Amino acid sequence: MHKAQQLCLIGVSVIVAVLLCYLGDLPWLWSLQLRGSFFASQAYHELCLLVLLAPIVWVAVIFRIRGGILVAVIDSLAILPHTLYFSPYPDPIFRLATFIIISVLLAGFIGRELNSKDELRRQQS
Repeated sequence: MHKAQQLCLIGVSVIVAVLLCYLGDLPWLWSLQLRGSFFASQAYHELCLLVLLAPIVWVAVIFRIRGGILVAVIDSLAILPHTLYFSPYPDPIFRLATFIIISVLLAGFIGRELNSKDELRRQQS
């Protein structure tokens, strides 16, 4: 699969993950009564943050550190309104900052590890 195709799939996965984050807090949009259900619980919001990490890891594997950090910033900016307005937590800024730090460190670790493996292969050949 070419990098352009993978980039399109990554974009779609980011959009789907962000929409999942907003799903539980916008029942008027879907004409559903989701208040009090799993979609409005803290566990669902934690699960959404984990789902948002998947595209970051995927991009870090393909495009290394820069791509992973870029997608981490895009994810964070996309969920910023949700975090500030709809968050069921008392400390939404701290949780978003923690998510940003974890995702940037994860992308940096994966990218650096893959870069060092590529460098080792290049030195051996």
